[in-house]
Amino acid sequence: MTQEEEKILRVFETRVREIKGQFEVIFTTYANNATLTSDAEWLTPVEENFANAGRHVVNINCEANPTEVERSATLLLTSNGITTPITITQERKRDQDGY
Repeated sequence: MTQEEEKILRVFETRVREIKGQFEVIFTTYANNATLTSDAEWLTPVEENFANAGRHVVNINCEANPTEVERSATLLLTSNGITTPITITQERKRDQDGY
């Protein structure tokens, strides 16, 4: 494992419904100036920069999934040079009968 790979830790993975909505991510940073970014336009943190270390509760906006396949995005929490991916998988669009 390279030094860069050691700095990336997988600690969180979750699933969300296919509908538009908002949910919370709760985390603690141990250094000032942490960031939380998304690699997808359909999943965006309301707040991205955290000047102070400590516990943070962040709302995440999630657009409805218009496709018939599930999709995934990654939130990247970076603090003190360490990046932690948070993988979010969104369910596929359901038909009229809920299937």
